[in-house]
Amino acid sequence: MQENYIGWHSNINFNHDPNLDVLIRLRMKMLKSLFTRMNIEETSDKHYYTTERYGLTTSEMDNHPFVVELLMGLSKHQEKVKPFIDYEAMKALSREQDGPEVYVLSLNQTTFKYELFYCSINKFEVERVKEVKLEVWKKCFEAIHLQKIETGVVFITASIPRSIKLFGEHSYRINLLEGGRLTERLAMCVYRDGWELQPLMTFNDQLTKDLLEIDGQYGVVISCLIIDRKENNG
Repeated sequence: MQENYIGWHSNINFNHDPNLDVLIRLRMKMLKSLFTRMNIEETSDKHYYTTERYGLTTSEMDNHPFVVELLMGLSKHQEKVKPFIDYEAMKALSREQDGPEVYVLSLNQTTFKYELFYCSINKFEVERVKEVKLEVWKKCFEAIHLQKIETGVVFITASIPRSIKLFGEHSYRINLLEGGRLTERLAMCVYRDGWELQPLMTFNDQLTKDLLEIDGQYGVVISCLIIDRKENNG
């Protein structure tokens, strides 16, 4: 379908390579999609549950207690997290780290279907992404023959390419450190609330990116954690 935003080239009177034309169309479509995501209006009333546009509805809160408890626990532990000793120096240079983000695959307690949620740890916002079939997400872990998980899976992601621009060669270290600190906070939450935490080293990168709908450029999966109620593993 012809896109209006790429119609600028139609009246130019010279021969051009049709392959180049296709490449330009694809690039413009990618940029349009990127700018759409980047220009989402920020509002002061956005928080991690029950907002008009962002967050969980009342029914989603009831059907996904794991997601709600996890975010509330992270919010409490976040207050105790101290920044790196050189954080202020980096901030003065306009080098503020985005920080890791989280995707949670949670079992709906009413429909018993899995649903994917996106969680912003910095702003404590959560948004439902989509419903996911069991056979789809289990393919991400086929190499280890993962059994059915009753509660959920947590994926920690980071914007590594952006970090490279801001911090250069130190970007991977920063992302790993922040991802590790977030994993520690998750462990504190699940231990207190009776959950079981099982970190995974082996998962299919491409299938996981497809599941989370991230492109590998502005979002990279750096760790995966399976969480379940302790009594389910007895």
